[in-house]
Amino acid sequence: MTLEYDQNERFSALVPILDEYTEWFMQLVRRIMYPQSASGEQIFTKPLSFIDWLEAEENQDIDSDVARRLSELHTELSTQADTLINETLKSQAVPEYKGFHKLMALFEEFSLQVRRLEKDHRSDGAGLDDLTGLRSKSMLEKDYAKEMERVARQGKPFSVALLKINNFDEIKKGADEAIALVSEMIKKSMRSFDDAYRVSSHEFVLSLKQSDMKGGIIALKRINTFLAEEEGANMPVFPEVISCIAEPAPGDNLDELIENLSDELKDYVRDDNMGILEYTEISPLQRFVNKHGD
Repeated sequence: MTLEYDQNERFSALVPILDEYTEWFMQLVRRIMYPQSASGEQIFTKPLSFIDWLEAEENQDIDSDVARRLSELHTELSTQADTLINETLKSQAVPEYKGFHKLMALFEEFSLQVRRLEKDHRSDGAGLDDLTGLRSKSMLEKDYAKEMERVARQGKPFSVALLKINNFDEIKKGADEAIALVSEMIKKSMRSFDDAYRVSSHEFVLSLKQSDMKGGIIALKRINTFLAEEEGANMPVFPEVISCIAEPAPGDNLDELIENLSDELKDYVRDDNMGILEYTEISPLQRFVNKHGD
């Protein structure tokens, strides 16, 4: 019980840290939107408490990839804040929407990820797959629902891709090694605010935020490129991956979407498109005919 209590205490410290960042962000927005009211002598210090927390010795057990991505997201947020502050103080004008929108998106994602970190690391588990370090299947449904709410609310682009090891039946000895390798290439390819999940022994779902299908395909191509660079690795059978990507709309059922993406990949053979399929929605009747018709 003591260990569980200590862990809950450690991660509950993230709540006041997030409050501090929220207060900073509110000041930041006021300073950007009303630059004339900010004097040059005004103290305006960016908080570093989250990085201090992340680097504390007692938090070194946090998954290294999770820690790296959170640190990168923190840096992106800080850099964008500096950029807009410098622009507005120089011009004394409200910045262009594109830059401000990026700042808002980064802070929203940072807040979401910090809240997730606190919830995932409670005593009931970290929400991560043991073998790969990717997020577990149990977390996918909740995360998908939150992202679709954001799509419905803000209209931001969002893509979901199903990636599978196509020759997994040929990989017997060294299966865990192959799964781990593909997972590492997925993590290497993701941006700081993207998510990836292991949903079966050899299938993965990628949540590509603020990316339309075109942007999502670029991410999938990165995975294939990184994987190809590892092809000289000493493995009995090298993993070959194929993937199918979609842009879900609010109201799309997650289980049905994954099933449809999986159906698209069942008879697919890699080609010049690097094994990447674009999913096109069709009517339920037509899909039934395609699956069961002669």
